[in-house]
Amino acid sequence: MAQVYLNNPMSCKNKISAAILQDQRGRNFYVDALGIEEYNAIRELKDDVLCFYGEDSDDTDIQFEDNLEHFELIERALKENAAEVQRILANVPIVWDGQQWKKPGDCYIPFAFLDHSDLTGQAVLSQLNVPWVSEDYYGKIPAEVFEKIGCNIGIKDILVDCCTYDDRLQRADASFFEMLQKRVLYKRCQRVDYPETWDMYHSIDHLQDILCSNSVEMSVKAVDLINEKVKKHPLYGKMTGSHSKAFNTTTTDSVNHIPSMLALELSGTKWLYDKTGTLQSPADIKKSDLAVQYSGHGAEIFAQLPFKAESEAVETVIQSVEEPYQAFISAMLKRPDELRLMCETYQKLQKKRQKETDKTQSLTELLEKQSSAQTEVETEPAPDDETLGEYGAVRNLKHREKKLEENFQEGLEGQKTVAPRLRYTCSESNHEEKAFLQAQYFGKCQICGKQIIRYDGKPYFEACNILPTDSIPTAYKQSISEGWNSLCLCPNCAAEFRYGKKNLSELVRMIQTYNVEEEDENLIVCDIEMQGEKRSIKYTGKHFLALQKAIGFYDDYIKKKTDTVKDESDG
Repeated sequence: MAQVYLNNPMSCKNKISAAILQDQRGRNFYVDALGIEEYNAIRELKDDVLCFYGEDSDDTDIQFEDNLEHFELIERALKENAAEVQRILANVPIVWDGQQWKKPGDCYIPFAFLDHSDLTGQAVLSQLNVPWVSEDYYGKIPAEVFEKIGCNIGIKDILVDCCTYDDRLQRADASFFEMLQKRVLYKRCQRVDYPETWDMYHSIDHLQDILCSNSVEMSVKAVDLINEKVKKHPLYGKMTGSHSKAFNTTTTDSVNHIPSMLALELSGTKWLYDKTGTLQSPADIKKSDLAVQYSGHGAEIFAQLPFKAESEAVETVIQSVEEPYQAFISAMLKRPDELRLMCETYQKLQKKRQKETDKTQSLTELLEKQSSAQTEVETEPAPDDETLGEYGAVRNLKHREKKLEENFQEGLEGQKTVAPRLRYTCSESNHEEKAFLQAQYFGKCQICGKQIIRYDGKPYFEACNILPTDSIPTAYKQSISEGWNSLCLCPNCAAEFRYGKKNLSELVRMIQTYNVEEEDENLIVCDIEMQGEKRSIKYTGKHFLALQKAIGFYDDYIKKKTDTVKDESDG
């Protein structure tokens, strides 16, 4: 033990000459050469106090009067370094509860000992069998000293271990536990996605004692106390698991509406009074059946607890479905987040179905809808006929028509098989479409006639859809490779056709009335309007015939389908 200290404390018998301490060289010699240090309260606490207190309360043999002197020293030490003092005393049974010596974290400070008052917390705590800081300290040691060393003012939050949580969740909902393990907990990395303050292992100290209220009035106070806890730590949250720390791989998966330990305890315990005065668990009672005393209390917690469905109509619906689905529907009603996601998925499906229904109109109608309102312009004479050679001419008209109709019919009959190709066949860069257009026009724009040659000597053009592919019924999309829905356009004309105002009424008229002739190598000129100006689309006979037959074939198909439905309805 040191005999002298730099600050010459009053408690020390031996002291260093003040003259030496005032001389900097002399002071440095004492510090550097001899290692003499200042004597402080924290050092005194370590050296002269802790030795009286064992690790267990039974090992502590000290009088309360001596303990009071030690607390006076603790008060001085807190002023020097409160965090260090709390760390030192965390596992030391130094607080008297009237019967035993307790560690600070195990003791609660009575509200009468504090300057502030929490009537709800005080009422709930008063019902609990917990260690209290002894009244013998009143008027001798300030309450803030006990607060700073780690004694509890109110019910404290606790975290249970993962094994305890897993066991509780498995008993409550084995299927959900299995799914959570597979999708999140077995993964190497986990994160909380929502809300940030949620912790699946969170609970409340002495919760079962709190829930065992002997009256509805005390139960209401317990609700208020727990409600404040739930505001900070919601009962349910979302977690994501992945085998990658970046959470950007195919192994990443999320689970919504995961209950915390507190949620499991509250849901599975009979702690709420109904209108008859009977204790019920939330899962066995409707919110409207709660005792009237709960009115105006526990808004946060009651909004999250899994109460039974309120509507009798809902119960009727549940009972009307087959038994395997009843448990599923009931579970979803208790998991609002999961139910919301299912509703969103259903709405998307309905929109998709409606979209397909809307596509039952004829292609002629769809084509006419592509026309936008235009200002009146003068009709200009069509340009002189041009030719792109014999490849675009129809050599055998009847054979070509028959072949197109066979292909269209094959597409209708095999529509189920084309689903996996849907993304490909709907693309404006479809290889088969572009190959057809390349063979017909050699890359020359059907509107302006411009040909763009790439650096590799090949022509560049865009295969621009006449009808947006998302507006064409799925059953028709197999035939798109025939090229009937595409135009060979330069980038400028393609952009103008896609996004500018246009009037295609004359094109529709020609589709309905024009007769393609065999061996005719001349281009078929179809007048249109773009951006209020007169323009023309030039078709080879083979290309125009494909468009003409597609429109006619599918319009007839829709008409026959509509007539069949009407006849069945009339029947």
